[in-house]
Amino acid sequence: MVREILEQMTPVGRRMMAISIVSFSIYALSSVAMAFVVLAAIHSVLAGSADLIPYWIELICLLLVKGASGIVADKQKHCAGFNLVLKIRIAIVRRLKKLSLGFYTGERLGEIGEIVHKDIDNMEMVVGHLWTRMAADFIVAAILLAAAIVVDWRMALLMISTLPIALAFLTAGLRKAQVLEGKCGDDAADMTSLFVEYVKGIPLLKAFAESEALDRRLEATVSNFGESSKTASRNKALVLSAYSFTADLAFVVMAAGGAMLMLNHSLPLFVYIGFIVASVEFYKPFFAMESHWMNYLKVRDSFRRIEKIVYAPAVPEPEEPHVPSSHSIEFDGACFSYGRDSFKLSEATFT
Repeated sequence: MVREILEQMTPVGRRMMAISIVSFSIYALSSVAMAFVVLAAIHSVLAGSADLIPYWIELICLLLVKGASGIVADKQKHCAGFNLVLKIRIAIVRRLKKLSLGFYTGERLGEIGEIVHKDIDNMEMVVGHLWTRMAADFIVAAILLAAAIVVDWRMALLMISTLPIALAFLTAGLRKAQVLEGKCGDDAADMTSLFVEYVKGIPLLKAFAESEALDRRLEATVSNFGESSKTASRNKALVLSAYSFTADLAFVVMAAGGAMLMLNHSLPLFVYIGFIVASVEFYKPFFAMESHWMNYLKVRDSFRRIEKIVYAPAVPEPEEPHVPSSHSIEFDGACFSYGRDSFKLSEATFT
């Protein structure tokens, strides 16, 4: 799915996304560097040095770099999101013009409207805005982990102690969550589509007031959506609760283990403080994995419905279409009704 989404973007859009990811990475690394400069200044003061001008200069430079990278990253991520939305909307509009009337008979207009507006907006928000930040956070976490291994491999192992178990919880719950999220999305589309049909058909409903078939269908779709959304929410709560507890435990293990090493005089105090400071950026993508996980499910479900239109079989237009010279339509003994128990028009003959 990720590869197909990237293929939908233009080279300019992919370049803007890459620039946004790099800029967000620089933004986060600048924050870590500023914290280490402050620690170095404190260490210098405790060592008896009173010259803090170099540290002030470094902080000012890092602040300028952080501000500039943040501005560039925000601008580029929005442009990348708009680029993706533009390409998807163009592809959908062009495909809708090529589809047969049978497609519009089988696919209700309310569901198509849900795809064109809500699902495409989901793609723009998550892919353009959130995935750039997520990718940058993981790049920064990998850089910090490599640096931690170089500084002290024991603390590096403590930092990642329970993270593999936490990620295993998410991976195990992903398949079931995809099925539940897909059913919830389909039920929501059914409910929205039926609401559109209901509102548009109010004049007919008044004419055939004794028929309650559409009312019962609408109540059933609302009930189905409520049940599927509750099931999906319960599954999310269970998986994410287990993940959050296990991921938070990694920081506790790192802090407690580092304190024991420091008390045993095998780890310097400022190295321990440095790991605590750097862990804020290191754990950021893992602590935010709950929202990343739910956003992935949302995008996957939206992309699945978008594919229903983008890859729907098209009807090619003939180069020389046949134009009828005359037409005549006649109905003889036709029957019509809106439902099994509703008003019925029978034996109707007209030309």
